[in-house]
Amino acid sequence: MKNKQQNEEETRDTAIDLKLNMKFGSASRKTTLTLDMLDFHKANLASLKQIGAPSKVLSERELARNAYLTDERSFRKVKWWQGKLGVLTQLGAFNLMERDDSFVLDNEWLKYDSHGKTSSEPTWMDVDVGEEKPMSYPVDGVVLGTYNDIGFELEFGSDGDGDPTVQIFVNDKDKEVAEELIKCFEDETFNNLLSGKVLDGQFSILNRTKLESGDAILSGEVLEAIHRDIITYRPLMKTIAAAGEDPSRGILLCGPPGCGKTSAVRLILKEMPNQTAILVSNTSLQRDGLRTIFSVARRLNALLVLEDLDAIGGLSRDISQHPILGQLLELLDGLEGNGEVIVLASTNLVEKLDSALTARPGRFDRIITIEPPSSSVRKELLQRSLNRFGGFDGDLSQAVRCTDGFTGAYIAELAKSTWLEQLRCGDKCITQDHLNSAVDQVLSQFNRAMDGHRSTSKPHNCAAGVDYQ
Repeated sequence: MKNKQQNEEETRDTAIDLKLNMKFGSASRKTTLTLDMLDFHKANLASLKQIGAPSKVLSERELARNAYLTDERSFRKVKWWQGKLGVLTQLGAFNLMERDDSFVLDNEWLKYDSHGKTSSEPTWMDVDVGEEKPMSYPVDGVVLGTYNDIGFELEFGSDGDGDPTVQIFVNDKDKEVAEELIKCFEDETFNNLLSGKVLDGQFSILNRTKLESGDAILSGEVLEAIHRDIITYRPLMKTIAAAGEDPSRGILLCGPPGCGKTSAVRLILKEMPNQTAILVSNTSLQRDGLRTIFSVARRLNALLVLEDLDAIGGLSRDISQHPILGQLLELLDGLEGNGEVIVLASTNLVEKLDSALTARPGRFDRIITIEPPSSSVRKELLQRSLNRFGGFDGDLSQAVRCTDGFTGAYIAELAKSTWLEQLRCGDKCITQDHLNSAVDQVLSQFNRAMDGHRSTSKPHNCAAGVDYQ
């Protein structure tokens, strides 16, 4: 037991002396008041317990939600989606609630402040959906409604990272309905809103009409391979899957720059107008972007185009270590099942790709090589390109002969240079002289490029029939 002295010492440890000078009219008196702070706090705590905790004041939003849901307890479900994919999912949810009879919205969309105390008009955002006119939805809206007669409150918002979210409140006994609503919104987005669209690697919807082209001039062998391995293969994928086989496929387009790999992709989009596609460049890969892209491709049964595979991470590990390569190999293997996804990759450096990509079926099953165009293809390309600038009725044979090894990009540059010669001379139409002069210029540039820009390179002036000696 503590003795009296110990108790006095403890009291002194928690006590403070207050020196007071008290005045009573003209008289004054000095005194010292000792206050034990421990006793003061104990007494204060006891009085607070007697009073009880202050009751919570509900916000305007909480009062409206509680009155609508009626239950004493509610269940909250929140889900987020990355970047533009989240915006599209919010848009899909809004469209579904507006058109589906299973939903009845019982008030106008509102926007609440961060504390839910005051409401105002929500912010409406236009979303580009390709060649169609933009679609709008309340990006920060809150609404009360029912789904199959079960009440809910829904809010469009964003999390701390800025990723769009959907937040749903339902009565506690209806918590499975919140899960069902999220599934409905995702199904609407992937199966309806994005069906047949062309997206980039950030999930922005691109204008399909501007990307499609039936004017690609490719060799018969390349066209046959594209039709066999992609266009006519696509309808067989469900049958293949039903037989228990993996229908996913990888196709590699390779060849020098400007030979028509991009034109081949545009042709495929034209020939497959209802095929959903995702076009991915190396600039699209942020955070865990590649994994997310493959996940979305599976949901959409998409044509997944990986532009410049070497830049994305396909270079041989003997040349460079790239953090994406291992992830790319894993995703191509489809350990989770890649479903009805066709992966179409392009590269200028097939010989420098990692052997793990090209030497194993199941990753890239087919390699389609697009070589520089033949003389007949060059002639057709040149004529079409000149037609863009008013046409040309002269002889193309000499220009075609001199442009052996030209890619489609160089043929297009030749046509443009011919037109510029016409403008420089002030003539009304393109002449043979304009074409010959342009061949000299572009052939000289082509030779320097092929020769490593050595100053000793002496290009052949084929159009004029003169060799520089």
